[in-house]
Formats: sequence, C-alpha cells, structure tokens
Amino acid sequence: MKDEIDLMEVWTSVKKRLSSLFSMFIISLIFLRKITVKNIFLLISLVVCGLLLSFILNYMNQGYYKSAMSLRSGYVNSELMKSSIDKLNNLCSAKKYVELSRVLEIDSVLSKSLRSISVEMNLTNSEVLELEKFQKKIEKEKDLDLSHLKILDQVVSFNSDNYKITITTFDPDNFDVWEAHLVAYLMNHSSVQRMINFDKEVSKLRDANIDDEMSKLNDLKKILIEKYTVSLDKRTEGSNNVIMSDDNSINPISVFHEIRDLYNEKMIIHRQLSLDTSFEIVDGFTNFYKTTDNNYSAIKFSVLGLVLGYLFLFLSQFNSYLNRMEKKLKTKSYLDLDTIN
Repeated sequence: MKDEIDLMEVWTSVKKRLSSLFSMFIISLIFLRKITVKNIFLLISLVVCGLLLSFILNYMNQGYYKSAMSLRSGYVNSELMKSSIDKLNNLCSAKKYVELSRVLEIDSVLSKSLRSISVEMNLTNSEVLELEKFQKKIEKEKDLDLSHLKILDQVVSFNSDNYKITITTFDPDNFDVWEAHLVAYLMNHSSVQRMINFDKEVSKLRDANIDDEMSKLNDLKKILIEKYTVSLDKRTEGSNNVIMSDDNSINPISVFHEIRDLYNEKMIIHRQLSLDTSFEIVDGFTNFYKTTDNNYSAIKFSVLGLVLGYLFLFLSQFNSYLNRMEKKLKTKSYLDLDTIN
C-alpha cells in the first residue's frame, strides 16, 4: 500500500512538471507571436538587409573558375616559359588590363576577367622514372648531400618540354579563347619564332634533298630492273652460257627499302610543316570547371538577419523586464540603489 502511494505521488509530481513545461512552452509561443506581430516591420527590414548584404558581397567577391592546360614544345625551356607566364601574371596582379590585352591580342573586357595565371613543369612518366633512378644512385653516394637532389630536380625539369598552364578567371565561357591566344603569345616570342623559322627552312631543304635522292634512286631502280630483266631473259633462252653473279652488284631490295624510308621521312616532314607541331596541346582547358570562391548565400544571410532581429528583441524585452523589476524593488524598499550609487 505504501509503495502504491509513493508511485502515485511520483506520477502526480511528474504530471505537474510536464504541465508546467507545457505551460512554459505555450507562454513562450505567445511571447514570440506577440513580439513578432509588434515588430514585424523591423524583422522584415533585417531580412531585407541580409539579402542586400549577400548580393553586395557576391558582387564584390565574384566566384572564379580554375582550369589547366597541358602543353608540349621543344622550343621553350622552363626559364623562358616561366618568365613569359610570370609577365602575364604580374600584369594581371597590377590590373594593367590594357597592356595585358595588347600582349595577348585579346579584348580588354576579356582581359579584365583574368584573375591569375601560373605554369609548372609537367613531367612525363618516363622522366619521373628516370628521375627516381638518378635519385637512388645519388642516395647511395655518401659524399653527396640532399642539395644535389634539388639540383637534379632542376636539371630534369629544365630539360622537360611538358608544361601545365593554370588560369583562374571570372568568365567560365572563354577557356577556348585563352587557349588559342596563350599558344600564339608563346609562339610569337622573338627567340622562339627564330628557332621555328630556322627549323622550317631546314625541313624544306631536307624535303628538296629527299626529292633529289628519290629521283636518283628511282633511276637506279629502273636500271636494276632492266638489268635483272635482261638476265632473266638470257636464262629463259636455254643457252649453255653460265652467268656469274657479281658480288659487288647492288642489291635491289636495299634500294627499294631506301626509297621507302625516304618517302616515310618526307611524309613526316610534310606533317610537321602542315600541322605546325612546334606547340602541341596535349590536353586543353576543360569546360567542366568548378567555382573556387565561397558563395554568400542569400538564404543564409536572410536567416542571419532574422535571428539577429529576434536576439535584439529578446534583449530589449529582457532589459524592459529588468527596468520593471528595478522600479518594483525601489517601491518596496528591498533595494535602495540611490544610496549604493
């Protein structure tokens, strides 16, 4: 019986506490509704201010897009490549867009969209394996320190003809334009252009020389064919003459192979001259870009404005409550604040 009484008391106590919590919850909702209705224009103003702030921040801090291009060329060493790209990046950093548009021969509006540009060596798998072999050999030498490994890295990178050019821009729709103008900018360098023109002249001379050699070999081929035709005719006549072979005679198969090799070389030269492989784009700028800046969400800032508004109202109500308590305590003489001050 005693246990039943105790359980009833516990249940009654729990019920009272739940009832009081529910009452507090209802009172809180009533209070929240009251201050919301009373200060609706203030809350709407703060939400609008949050929206405007997000728009302003997004305008001032535009998101930028990043992409990379793999380029191969035997006419540009790492020092020239780095200095050329650094020149563009310095113009971009200094916001000299007129000069940047003149150097790259692009529109000034497009030049303003460039945020940064950089380049790094893009070693092939064979170069990486070669570098690792050299590093293992050097590590076995006790007299060499780690500085030699750094020097070796620089040497291998300097001899590499593969580069990775990375750009960040505010305009994601003109990566193909940047690709074409960057290649043209590198090709139009005075020293690079001299080497390209020199190699073209050498290729043209070699092409003419191949034509001359092939012409002579074709004449020789005709002579050999006539010679072997006559020899074959004599054999088919059934004469008793014995035809001795000449050990110093030219093998016609070797002549045919030489003509074929010269023709293949000629095709390679024509391909180089027609396709202009001085600068080869291994992998161009991709259109699958990604925004790298933080986006200032309008929803987040509007919610933040609403939260700050309610916080301000709660603090204001709490301050009013403290003022009322202060007046009540003064009237009842529980606390004399004037004597304390």
